[in-house]
Amino acid sequence: MAEENKEENQGTEVAEVIESSAKSGNPITGRKVYFLNPTYTLRDHVITALWDAEYEIYIIEDYQYVKNVLRKNPNSILYINIDVQMNFMAWYAFIESIRNDKKINSTIIGIISDKLSDTEKDLFLTKTKCDGGFFSTRETIPMIVSSFSRILDMYGTRGRRQYVRAMCIGSSASVLWQDEGKMFELPLVDISRVSCSIKIEERFLGYIKPGRLIPKMSLKLNGRVFSMDMKVYAVHQKGSAIMGVLTFQENLPPVTQTSIKDFIFKILYNNMASSVNGEAPDKYDYTMKGLEIAKGFRAEEEARRRAQRMQEKPGE
Repeated sequence: MAEENKEENQGTEVAEVIESSAKSGNPITGRKVYFLNPTYTLRDHVITALWDAEYEIYIIEDYQYVKNVLRKNPNSILYINIDVQMNFMAWYAFIESIRNDKKINSTIIGIISDKLSDTEKDLFLTKTKCDGGFFSTRETIPMIVSSFSRILDMYGTRGRRQYVRAMCIGSSASVLWQDEGKMFELPLVDISRVSCSIKIEERFLGYIKPGRLIPKMSLKLNGRVFSMDMKVYAVHQKGSAIMGVLTFQENLPPVTQTSIKDFIFKILYNNMASSVNGEAPDKYDYTMKGLEIAKGFRAEEEARRRAQRMQEKPGE
């Protein structure tokens, strides 16, 4: 019973800073989720679990590139591990700078820390808007994953889509099959862990028909080939192109599932990196700004105490 109450209280603590609706509403297309400086526990356990649950998760290693990414992806969610890279007040200044930037202030921000004192935590929760929640990695992995999932769902992170999908234009990914002793290959347009889209040449329409199960097709990803049965889910016109949607067989071998997942993640991560390639890193001195903010907080506290002492003087 004690463990159940503990988990319930953890959920309440995380949720208490969440508004009833997302800043810009819950977008149909979902939201991208960025983890800045994730710990080993987050990287290898929590983020992996969230990715497997079809949340679109990215890792950013350095705060200097965060704003460039956010400007390309408004209404995203950013979780910051504030125990590394900068000190407590520098991170406070960094978060406030996002809040004050009209181009990226729609970002939903959450805090991750195992080191903050109760006083420092209260400062974050009362002085700035941690609308993505406050997390510690000292809890059990299932509890951490559950808490993140609860908040991501509140903000409609997956939108109306069921699966994370990556565009494959420009990659060497393709679908191959053999018919009457001939090998055919068509490039992939996009891919998720359950299906892919291909551009169909008109001469193949008699072969790739909706509802048809095509045995022993091959999915080619990064030079590796995975054989599987595929079913033609749909064929439709898109502009001047003819598109086909192929679904993969259920219960794919683990190595195939992992390869597809890794391929999708690599494409999405590379797209993120290339979108900000060449842009200047953020060189602002948040440490100095943090010192200025802390000085202002101290002055406010001293003024409050003086006012309180004046009120407590007898006869005044």
